[in-house]
Amino acid sequence: MSFFNDKWRASSILTKVSLWPMMLATLLLLICTCIIFSWDRMFVSQGASPEAMGGIRLLLFFYLIAFLYNALLTFGIFKVNNAARVLTILLGLCSVVVVISAIGGYGYFMSYARSMYGDQAVDAAAAAYGASMGFAGNLITNYIIPLIPPDVLMKIGVYLFIFTATPVLQVLSMLILLFCGKDFKKRKN
Repeated sequence: MSFFNDKWRASSILTKVSLWPMMLATLLLLICTCIIFSWDRMFVSQGASPEAMGGIRLLLFFYLIAFLYNALLTFGIFKVNNAARVLTILLGLCSVVVVISAIGGYGYFMSYARSMYGDQAVDAAAAAYGASMGFAGNLITNYIIPLIPPDVLMKIGVYLFIFTATPVLQVLSMLILLFCGKDFKKRKN
């Protein structure tokens, strides 16, 4: 019995290409899980109470479940399983919703700010922000960023990439799998 089955060998190049974004997304989810676990251990070692760690442990549980689910789908795509294809497409659609919700969160934040502080205060803050954009841009790029150590900037960039690249990779795999449905149909002997 070989590790590569006949359906995998006979599948199109699109099916084989769709496996790579899912494998990379699974790896990134594993890295996210390890990072959150290390944050949990760090907070506990600094004396945080277990009751205060509920949010981080809930996030850790979420990422662990997401990693296992993604790994199962990746293995299903590797074995050219139609259920894995359908579930990967659904996961990609959910990822699109997550990305849109993250962008839409800005609108929710602005409506909350308007309800809390009033329209005039938010409009005045937006006007002040727009007027000082050139000054703030120069201040940030010329004075503030050089004060931040390069290793901290690198860590921020790595964390941003690791935590935001997974939904994009899932959407990419979904888009590829939409075009290779013939590989996942049952073959008659």
